[in-house]
Order: sequence, then C-alpha cells, then structure tokens
Amino acid sequence: MPVMLVHQYPGATGDDGAGSVPMLIGTAVVVLLVLAGIRGRELRPRKLFLLPGIVVLIGLAAVLPPLAGGRPLHGIDAVLASADLALSIGLGAVRGRTVRIDLVAGVSRYRYGPATVLLWGLSIALRFALGAYGARHGASPLVTEAAVLLMLGLTLLTQNIIVFARAAARARRGLPGDPVAISGAIPGPSHP
Repeated sequence: MPVMLVHQYPGATGDDGAGSVPMLIGTAVVVLLVLAGIRGRELRPRKLFLLPGIVVLIGLAAVLPPLAGGRPLHGIDAVLASADLALSIGLGAVRGRTVRIDLVAGVSRYRYGPATVLLWGLSIALRFALGAYGARHGASPLVTEAAVLLMLGLTLLTQNIIVFARAAARARRGLPGDPVAISGAIPGPSHP
C-alpha cells in the first residue's frame, strides 16, 4: 500500500506533474536570463529590479497560502529552507560581483562573463540537489518545489542589488557613462 505524506498540499505533487511546474518555470526563467545576460543588456535600475520583484511576489503567492492555512512543517523543512535561502542570497551576491559593467556606444550595459554563467549553473545544480535531498528525506513539497520561484527571485534580486551598488559606486567616483548617473537614479558628477 503506498504511503501518503501527511504534509502534501493539493497540486504540489502527484501524477498530474503540477509539482514540477515551479521548477520548470524557474529553469526557463534562468535560461532566458543567462542568454540575455551573455548578450548584454542596458543597465537601468528599473530593469534590474522589476523582474526579480515580480518573481519574488509570484514565489510568495505560492508559499504563503499553504503556510497561512496551517500547513505543518518539520525540522527538515526548516533546514532546507534555511540552506536554500543562504545559498540563494550568497550565490546571488557572488554572481553580482562577476557581472561585467561596460560602456558601449555611450550606453552602460551589463553582461555575464564565464564566471557568472558558471555560478548560475552552480546555483541550478545546488537547487536541484536540495530539492532531491528534501524529497528523499520527507521534506514538504512547499519547501522542495513551491519555494523555487521565491528563491530564484531572491537570488536574482541580490545579484542585481550588487550590480546596482557597483554602478552607483562608479557614479560617485565620476566615471563617465555610468548607468546610474545617466538614468538620474543617483546624481553623478557632471562631465565636460
């Protein structure tokens, strides 16, 4: 007779494949982000923070209702959620330091170098490993599956905060063509 986990929530796992939806969406978002990052994008504060903010909100929408409904969590859930949060923020911060900020035709752009791409790969591999470990040890699908988009949003937000801070530091040092000074987000020194 199959054993049902007490802490499953509707639509999280099962034969319908709904439990894999957050992971598939998260993977697709990361692939698109990495491809766009390799090509490079114009560096504007709104562009840096809009997508991560939306992904965090979608992730919260997936996680908060089951928690508010009294969904029981266990020790393994707390350990995995803490590890996932630490890895998401930590790897996002490191990736933010590897993103290149360049001036191209008078416009500041950011792009991912090889180290950034490798760190995204490490982020994905560790997230899959955490999810698999949690699934094998009876962790709630709320932590192993539903939180994927929340953690993706947090890691991308952390990365982009670091990129923005680096760009702001460039503006304060008076480097010409800095995206933050150009966009007016942080007043930079005037250049002749």
